[in-house]
Amino acid sequence: MIGIFGGSFDPPHPGHESIINGFWKMFPEADFLFIIPNHQNPLKQKKTTEKEHILAMTKIMVACCLPNNNRILQLELDKPHKSYTIDTLTLLQKTWKQKLYLLLGEDNLHTFHQWKDCRKILEKTEKLLVYKRKHNYTNSVEQAILEKTIPMHNEYLDFSSAEIRNNRTNLEKLNPQILEYIHKHKLYE
Repeated sequence: MIGIFGGSFDPPHPGHESIINGFWKMFPEADFLFIIPNHQNPLKQKKTTEKEHILAMTKIMVACCLPNNNRILQLELDKPHKSYTIDTLTLLQKTWKQKLYLLLGEDNLHTFHQWKDCRKILEKTEKLLVYKRKHNYTNSVEQAILEKTIPMHNEYLDFSSAEIRNNRTNLEKLNPQILEYIHKHKLYE
């Protein structure tokens, strides 16, 4: 099996690390976890951080904090436009024959019906691995989507990349090497 964890990673924070470590605790037999930073989430505001910085910070997180079978794929970062999960899954299935498990937060589960070709995503993935967020969003999710989910046992950490970028909150809790990178390149000022 292969896990797929996409997101902004702008910047990567301990919440991301908790989700990745939670994946490996639940699925130690997995072949890989693909960490896929996106260029632009279709449902969020345009990014201002250059992709080179996002990739560099994600590499720092993976190199110093996480188990070995993580692979960063920059295929969404290299796109000049919005990234769609269905396109990424279709591309991955051309190369990889393993079953694909898509990691997403409870907040994304709540808006999953708005994703491009959400029904095809359900067909292409074995399961949706849903990690805890601040609130429980599963009450309003349709049954067909819930039947495809497995709750993850990640430790919930109250971090938000948007809050770090916009308000510079929790900076001191970031990985020291990522924090040093942020200061060196004057990110989020």
